[in-house]
Parts: sequence; structure tokens; C-alpha cells
Amino acid sequence: YIFFVISFFIMIIGGIFLFIYSERGPSKIMKVTPSSPSPSPYIIVHVAGAVKNPGVYKLKKGFRIYNAIDKAGGALEVADLDILNLAKILKDGEKVFVPKKRTITTSNTLSLKKDASDSYHIDINTADEKTLKLLPGVGSVLAKRIIEYRENHGPFSDISDLKKVSGIGEKKFIKIKEYLETH
Repeated sequence: YIFFVISFFIMIIGGIFLFIYSERGPSKIMKVTPSSPSPSPYIIVHVAGAVKNPGVYKLKKGFRIYNAIDKAGGALEVADLDILNLAKILKDGEKVFVPKKRTITTSNTLSLKKDASDSYHIDINTADEKTLKLLPGVGSVLAKRIIEYRENHGPFSDISDLKKVSGIGEKKFIKIKEYLETH
């Protein structure tokens, strides 16, 4: 009998306790869960070289190099579009450089037309020996080593992989890296 009486009083006290605290309303504590920012449907690319209006452009994700060139007003007549993969999908922060056409000089060496403010980019995965020799400090021997390395190990995935070629150390790589690209 005492057990029932004590249980009854505990239930009444518990009920009063719940009644008093439930009238305060819901708690003001809010749980905030961090959310990752929603990805932008746009990318920003830098278009330079032989285009009518070089500059930085905002494009939709999934756009290709040819879209970026169109956005920059189109290619100039001297543009060498054959050297570019116009169907390549662009990434945010990427630079698209449209080179000028190559010409043969009177000394029968391959060169690229360029203004003082322009530079050229060579795709180290497709360049032949003559083209590689355009790089500062690269002669026939080193150009052949680059091609041999590429043939034996497959295409370079990044321009820094060029340092794996015998004869290309950090100093030489720093001199030539601004002229390189991979596709």
C-alpha cells in the first residue's frame, strides 16, 4: 500500500513539473547545420592571344574553348585554331590562349609570330622536334629526349611531369613552363 501512495505522489509531482515547464513554450535553441555553398552554374575563364577582345569572361559550366573564343569576339585572322582542341570543356579559373599562326622564317627554322606582349603555348604531348626547339634552352638533343620519354611513358598529364625527362631540372623547367600546356 505504501508503494502505491509514493508512486501516486511521484506521478502528481512529475505531472505538475511537466505542466509548469510546458507552458513556457518551445525552446528557443535552434540547431544550425552548416551547409556547403551551392555550386555556381558559372565558371570564370581568361581568354587571351589572337582574339578580338581578350579578357576575363563568365561562362556557363560545360562550355567549351570555342564558346570562350566566341565570347571574346571571335578569333583574329592570324589565329591558329588548328592547334587548339576547340571541343575541350573548360574549368573554372582556366586560361585559354589562342596562338598566332606559325610561319617559316628565311633561316628555315620554325617560329611563331608574336608581339612583345604575347607568348605562345606548346602542347608537350603533340609537339614535334622543331616545335620543341622553340622553347628557350631546348635544342635537338633535349627535344628528342622529350619525345622519347613521351613515347615510352605515354602523354604528360601535367607540365611538371616534364622534369622527369633527363636534362630538364628545376631551373630549365622554370624558364620554359610559361610556354607549355598539355591537352
